Amino acid sequence: MNFPYTDEVKTKLTQIKRDMGQVYLFYGNVGSGKLRAAQVLTAEVLKRPQTEPLEQLAHPNLTYLSPLEGKKSVSIAQVREMSERIWQTSVSKGLQKIVIINGIDTISTEAANALLKNLEDSPPQTTFFLLASSLENVLPTIRSRSQLVFFAPISHTLLTQYLETEYQVSSQQAEEITQLAHGLPEDAIALLDSDKLELRKNLQRDTQIFISGTITQRFAVAKTVHEQKTASQFVSELSYAIWQQSSILMHGESDSQNSISNLEKVLQAQAQLLANVSSRTTLENLALQLEHN
Repeated sequence: MNFPYTDEVKTKLTQIKRDMGQVYLFYGNVGSGKLRAAQVLTAEVLKRPQTEPLEQLAHPNLTYLSPLEGKKSVSIAQVREMSERIWQTSVSKGLQKIVIINGIDTISTEAANALLKNLEDSPPQTTFFLLASSLENVLPTIRSRSQLVFFAPISHTLLTQYLETEYQVSSQQAEEITQLAHGLPEDAIALLDSDKLELRKNLQRDTQIFISGTITQRFAVAKTVHEQKTASQFVSELSYAIWQQSSILMHGESDSQNSISNLEKVLQAQAQLLANVSSRTTLENLALQLEHN
């Protein structure tokens, strides 16, 4: 697997491939490569090409669940359909049955309870790969039944080398993309697209204005982000910038407390966006709440 995972993740994935268990919870930031890892392991088990996109990896032993278009979480109907599917007799005898659920940290309580019954009692030779961006948002009952694998950001040096080697980009471009991607390899690959790269630059510029600008400037950013429908990406950039700031601004106790308080407010804003609160209202409220360091 040439993808630039940390050594710890590579070791874990090798162990899984050698001796596949029942339930794995892959967690880490969006762009860390969780889904790619599940896809590669699935392709190897089902003896399919690793380069085949997951959506096209049609196989009777594979069930892939992710939120339906327009929805933010996997539904109980999807879980029930998955349950019926895995109990059907496989036409590919001898092969593992694989279930991949992308977004287990956003699943409804009702759907999660239905899933738990399958985690506790599933057919032989069945493996679940549960993918989450936030471990804290995964129900404890699901966490306790899973083997955890944390997909941490990789070093900037490793990511830069990967981009130069695998995508033949210049060292200057690789450095720029690496800085913007915060050590997340899938994110970096996406930023090879010039439009996405420009959008990320604009988001990071707006993030700095939102952190240090006047209330008028913050409201202007909130309006722009709302109109461009990039609130989710913007708040992710904002949380990263404030987290980074909290590790740097250690001049005094008040600096540290302000940064921690600001990060909590940004996380609350993220939760509001997931609950379908208006992005402009959410960001304007956040603009009023953030404290200057």
